[in-house]
Amino acid sequence: MRISASSFLAAALLCASTHAFAQGESSPPSEGKEKAEPAEAEVSDSDKAKAEKLFEEGRALMAEGKYDQACSKLEQSHKVRPGIGALFNLADCNEKRGKLATAYKQFVEVAERTKAALQEEREKVARERIAKLEARIARVRIIVPSTNKVKYVKIDGEKLDKADYNQPLPIETGEHVVIAETTSDSGEPFEETIEIEEVGKTVTVTIPVSPGAKMKRRVPMIIGGGITAGIGVILLGGAVAVATTDGGVDGTGIAAGLGVLSVVHMAVGFPIFGVGFKKKPVYDERADWVPVYEPSPVPTFAVGPTGGSLSWQF
Repeated sequence: MRISASSFLAAALLCASTHAFAQGESSPPSEGKEKAEPAEAEVSDSDKAKAEKLFEEGRALMAEGKYDQACSKLEQSHKVRPGIGALFNLADCNEKRGKLATAYKQFVEVAERTKAALQEEREKVARERIAKLEARIARVRIIVPSTNKVKYVKIDGEKLDKADYNQPLPIETGEHVVIAETTSDSGEPFEETIEIEEVGKTVTVTIPVSPGAKMKRRVPMIIGGGITAGIGVILLGGAVAVATTDGGVDGTGIAAGLGVLSVVHMAVGFPIFGVGFKKKPVYDERADWVPVYEPSPVPTFAVGPTGGSLSWQF
């Protein structure tokens, strides 16, 4: 196996950048935050020892490649003693386990805090890590046309600051739920489920602020699914009737064909009928941004003398 000098240099630099953020570094003063982090002087000796132990355990687990366990330890350490070093190592751990959006946000916080503490070298390291993550994360933009008409917006239960409205926010890939309550809701608050699949792109959700209902049932799906399932029930009845009144070979074949069509119609119709009762969001007609929205499939069917067919478009 060949190992070049550049490989050793890269490994040394990465190790140095991680160790440059020691756990025991105190947090710089932060102004304007809702929850002030405890100053170093306010952390008891027992908490410092607890944080140090959790930190070392987390680093050891990272070295073993057990990133989920390691991140848990580092997060606990940071909660007990919220230093810059603990936060940097937590961001590093989250990046290694694939939580890139979380790592990105934590590196941004490290950069801001080191800048406030006039720690130029450490800020530079944090910003280099941010730059490397820029093209590897997905983002979501929550469009709020009128902030004074929106009480709150939550993503996966976490309330957004008003400063985050209309801004591209880092988000992990996968499914997320956006909930918003406005001052003019009629019934349930707005709720949209979005699927983040591609990194490097921004998904937009526009919060409707016009008066009226923000959620409604998928009536076309209820109607289409009900009709399709109903045809399946009728076909099943026909299959039973043919099978019981005609024992010939032709009758058996017709009954089997009707039975198959019945099963297909009911297998498609009943799920669509059920999904139709799940409410969908109601968007403002004159919204400037196209929302992320899952179209409702409306099935179409045809029955001929020799069989039937079912199709729908998404």
